[in-house]
Amino acid sequence: MEATKFFNGVFNDLGKDVATAMSRARLCIVQHITGNSVEFIKCLDRMFLDTTVFAKPRSINRDIMEELTRHGIKVKTAMRDCNPVSHYLDGDTATPTVLCDIGGYFSTLAQIPNLPILGIVEDTENGQQKYEAVAGTLHYPVASVARSPLKEHEDRLVGESIVNCTDKVLGEIGNTLRGRTAGVIGYGKVGAGIACGLKKKGIIPLVAEINPLRMANAIKNDCRPVTSYRDVLHADAIFSATGNKVLNYDDIKQLRGGPSITTATSWEDEFNASLSWRTDFTHEQVAPHITKMTREDKPKNYFHLINGGNPPNFLYDGTDMLTPAIYLVMAEIMANAGAMCQQKRLDTCIVDMGVNRDKIARRWVGDFGSVIIE
Repeated sequence: MEATKFFNGVFNDLGKDVATAMSRARLCIVQHITGNSVEFIKCLDRMFLDTTVFAKPRSINRDIMEELTRHGIKVKTAMRDCNPVSHYLDGDTATPTVLCDIGGYFSTLAQIPNLPILGIVEDTENGQQKYEAVAGTLHYPVASVARSPLKEHEDRLVGESIVNCTDKVLGEIGNTLRGRTAGVIGYGKVGAGIACGLKKKGIIPLVAEINPLRMANAIKNDCRPVTSYRDVLHADAIFSATGNKVLNYDDIKQLRGGPSITTATSWEDEFNASLSWRTDFTHEQVAPHITKMTREDKPKNYFHLINGGNPPNFLYDGTDMLTPAIYLVMAEIMANAGAMCQQKRLDTCIVDMGVNRDKIARRWVGDFGSVIIE
């Protein structure tokens, strides 16, 4: 398969010394269990001494999980409320281990000293922020690819996929995004992708963004700027893409007329509220992936929560459009994991290692771009 050929080529580019170091280390990796991750996981399994995959709980394709299990790869569920040494390391405090993360699941483990952790590679902006929040108590190096140029295209496609899947979900109740007003809170890479997806549907999105450079980009890309995220809450379709708990309870309870709310990450990272907003609302499952949330004391105040407050891009075939762009950042994760194995000692800080980016990009263009760069 093309993906296998590409990943094997990236691995060969790392060199024999790195390959030897990887073969002596264990890999623990948090990953979405979807079709476009299968070959990546299988390739990593061949490179490391032992591999355990921790499945993101809201993006598990059962058929893919069974395929990985048949291949001899251990698959468990990623958890935040657990004993991290027991759950993630199986109590093994001797075998040199590299951790590859999506979303900061290993951030608690990273604060425990004297474990055989060579280093951690984080994939996402949301996860990088979780490591930054505990930077002063980290005991192991963290390499983040969240802001890598190789990830930019993937993040844009993730945003567009979120829009397309939201539109499909709304179709469950006979609605569509077309002809509605829509707004985006947060104009980072995924938020910008959401705005792009909305524009492809003929919608000029409202955008709330506190970073002036990002807001300038939003204006440059023909979005409508607003001064406060609360202005976005008047739209028919609300997309929250901050990862910083921007949606608070006092604002949510004022929503009227049934707007939809879609999050670009889990609801715990977008709603700045305790579970009170859930218990103060009645919940009516009006469609398989739509919950109508109505204030008990004011029935005209309600909204439609898409996919339980979790990203909808793992519903339907929402991840397919990421292939093969997603292979770029997967390859960089592989290269960073290899570098972690070879290094004798790295500072306990959060870094952008940038390992083999040019080689990865060149190989990707050759394998998937129909252009060979001499």
